[in-house]
Amino acid sequence: MKIIYKDGTVAECPQEEELHILRHTAAHIMAQAIKRLYPQADFAFGPATENGFYYDVDLGDTKLTDEDLAAIEKEMKKICKENLPLKPFILPRDEAVKLMEERQEHYKIEHIADLADETEFSFFSRVSMLICASDPTCATPRRSRRSRSPSSPVLTGRTIKRTRC
Repeated sequence: MKIIYKDGTVAECPQEEELHILRHTAAHIMAQAIKRLYPQADFAFGPATENGFYYDVDLGDTKLTDEDLAAIEKEMKKICKENLPLKPFILPRDEAVKLMEERQEHYKIEHIADLADETEFSFFSRVSMLICASDPTCATPRRSRRSRSPSSPVLTGRTIKRTRC
């Protein structure tokens, strides 16, 4: 499986990291699906975990139903089929803050403020979706289709709500 690093390098994924990278990519795809269906979504964190992946997201007063979760999963599959190109880029703090302000990503701005002054911020852009991430991700979203996770909110029916880390 090919992965792309924050500097744009594409390489073969070490086998021992494959599951983590698949889950990390699936979290990105879930965020993109949520953003398409709920443009007002404000994202905090979306890590891969030992048992799957999740994304902390604030949808305001919206409470997700089982039907909403099914729609998110359907949109994830659609995104994978689109196989959109992924472009990494790195920004210094001031430009990263400006970009997050323009996109109204309030929790990302909070997170940036918590990090060391010399931190460079890496992003992965897939058409209209922008992910702030330091870990590599699958070079192509099609590769992540098999990454269904039992702990994913999309599959378990848990309400996706902002969680303060």
